[in-house]
Amino acid sequence: MAAGPPLSHLVLKASFVADDLGYVALADVAQAIEKDAPDHRIIGAHMITVLAARWRLGADLYRETVDADLGVTPVLIRNLHLPGRLRALGYEQVAGNRFAHHA
Repeated sequence: MAAGPPLSHLVLKASFVADDLGYVALADVAQAIEKDAPDHRIIGAHMITVLAARWRLGADLYRETVDADLGVTPVLIRNLHLPGRLRALGYEQVAGNRFAHHA
């Protein structure tokens, strides 16, 4: 389990291209929601990596991912016009709530 108290400051680096693209996607989503959406959550593999690092559980628990999973309410999505903001950042809506960036 944890080797000590949780870390309050983390610096993570991408080990693979997939990780790097996932972090870029997270930065893009953060830019799209700006400060208008304080009630959002990062979910999925990135959150597992951050939690494993914070609690010093070992790098073998880190998860490689090429996507960014975000949890927001439907009202927030409509109010912020999030799909339009993502399109403005170069993303294409490929299905329902799924967007892809083809760089």
